[in-house]
Amino acid sequence: MTRLAIIAGQGNLPLQVARAADEQGYDVVIFPIEGQADAVFDGFVVQPVRLGAIGQTQGFFEPS
Repeated sequence: MTRLAIIAGQGNLPLQVARAADEQGYDVVIFPIEGQADAVFDGFVVQPVRLGAIGQTQGFFEPS
């Protein structure tokens, strides 16, 4: 399954993209920016991230 990462800030667009991708079979992972993201991502894998630490999310997608 193809994994899709979404770095989420304010608004509902990240949630809309996540739902559409999920319906198409993507394995969706959402990285809401702490203090910025305001949508509720129930039902998805969520890993909150600080704005200055977004680069650290890359390791999540390295092959194991």
